[in-house]
Amino acid sequence: MILPFDPLERSCSIEDLEMKMYYLKSDLGHILNFEEKCKHVVWDDIASLDDQTAEKLPHMSDAALKELISFYWERDKEVIKDQVDNIDVAKIIFYEVWESELKETIEARDE
Repeated sequence: MILPFDPLERSCSIEDLEMKMYYLKSDLGHILNFEEKCKHVVWDDIASLDDQTAEKLPHMSDAALKELISFYWERDKEVIKDQVDNIDVAKIIFYEVWESELKETIEARDE
């Protein structure tokens, strides 16, 4: 997104500050909305894991987990691509959500 102002500019009017806040809130809203949509995609992905893979999750290396996430990223990115302006940012959020949800899934299986 191209902002109609320089966010690093030090001197600005109240109206400029209000505009900056509007754009920052808007961007934050888009990110949180995308993250929520991303969670649903990831939950579906995790639910689709076969039992054998799910049992291996706690013992997988970081590299193996990254490879698993990469597989799902390649599969899901076409759906995700239509929802974002920047696919690179989407990939970062996708990986973060996957890692977070995997951690919760592993902890839940351990209990």
